[in-house]
Amino acid sequence: MRVLRVQPSDICNLNCPKCACKKYNRAGTDESPLVPMSTLLLHILKHFDPKDTLLEITGGGEPTMRKLWVRFIKILDRYGFKGEIRTNGILYTPKTKGFVRVTAWHGNTKTPPPHWDKVLIIKNPNENWHYKVEYCKKHVIPYYTTVFKDHDDPPECRAVDAENGVGTRTNGYIKRVWAIYPDGNCRACDRRTPDGKHPNIMNGGTPKLAVCHCDCAFAFDFEQHMTAEMIEHCDRYYAEQLKR
Repeated sequence: MRVLRVQPSDICNLNCPKCACKKYNRAGTDESPLVPMSTLLLHILKHFDPKDTLLEITGGGEPTMRKLWVRFIKILDRYGFKGEIRTNGILYTPKTKGFVRVTAWHGNTKTPPPHWDKVLIIKNPNENWHYKVEYCKKHVIPYYTTVFKDHDDPPECRAVDAENGVGTRTNGYIKRVWAIYPDGNCRACDRRTPDGKHPNIMNGGTPKLAVCHCDCAFAFDFEQHMTAEMIEHCDRYYAEQLKR
């Protein structure tokens, strides 16, 4: 089973202080440098099988900022893909059968964003994250917490990796990980490919899945939040493989 990490956007509708992704994202709504959503969709449908691929559609920017976002998700769901959608939950993401909407609750708002299946609370010392935890408990909202990852603080980044168990656990389901970035580049999550040498889907590039690995923070994080339906999906896949 592999995870395909899809990062459709580098534009964001928030401007959080010391955001870990700030050096990668930008303000505004201009999509011109980004891979077209239609190209991204066709690439996924052509090169990945929903039977052996889980999708992590995530930010770096905010994916919901892209035009055709809702249609993109609905089509992937219709074709049987399963996985997680990670957004800030401010703009609309449809509730689907196959995807779990993991919504990061940013800022010091009194209530979480409107669109979620599970809420992510970042232990940001600049925000009242304790209040968010108590709110979710009181209102029986599924949530989890994660270490604050300051883009100016490499030791804190290493602490995040340590908390996620990188290099210390055997991942039960996720065997291969691949990523598609907003510029259309495909690369393994460890980014060992030299700059300028990544296959790009806008130039007909295809993923070289043999170089992927599972010793990766977001692979462990993904498995931690798999639903019972996703686990059943993986178990069924491995059972079929054993029969061959």
